[in-house]
Amino acid sequence: AANPTLVTVRKAGYALFLQRAHAHITGGVAGSTWQLVDSVGKKLSGPIDASTSGSAFTLDFGPQGVQLADGANLELEVAGGLSTGLLSWEVYQKQVATLAASAV
Repeated sequence: AANPTLVTVRKAGYALFLQRAHAHITGGVAGSTWQLVDSVGKKLSGPIDASTSGSAFTLDFGPQGVQLADGANLELEVAGGLSTGLLSWEVYQKQVATLAASAV
């Protein structure tokens, strides 16, 4: 199954920058992990253990954040079981490539 998209980038020539993500697991499933990735497969975080209900995690990539690939969306990769929880994120986007006038 495809990874759920959390944030969609505006268009090619723009990139998302992930500053922080907060996860709170409400329904853990043994062996389950969550991982933040971009839509071209770049891993943005290590796997988050989503097996224990009540656990919480914060990932902080600083004020500049970690850059996703040009034109890529932010996605959540779930493995090992379908745990439930709350996930929030702080993301901004900016133009990273000069676009031809016809592409704007």
